[in-house]
Amino acid sequence: MIYEYDKLLCKITKVFGTQMQFAAAIGLSERALSQKLCGASAFNQSEIMRSCKLLKINDRDIQVYFFTLAGK
Repeated sequence: MIYEYDKLLCKITKVFGTQMQFAAAIGLSERALSQKLCGASAFNQSEIMRSCKLLKINDRDIQVYFFTLAGK
């Protein structure tokens, strides 16, 4: 499955300004984050939970940010 991360990317930009700053905050390299956002690799559960905490994403909104299928 391929997921769409447009809303997540907008939230990252709004809160952190750059992907690089967000990647550092969750403990990833900028390249690793970029690969996740383009679908080359997947977010794991701990990365999702850290991201939600830092971006102040409610539990009920996790699906919108991390599990929206591309093309829907």
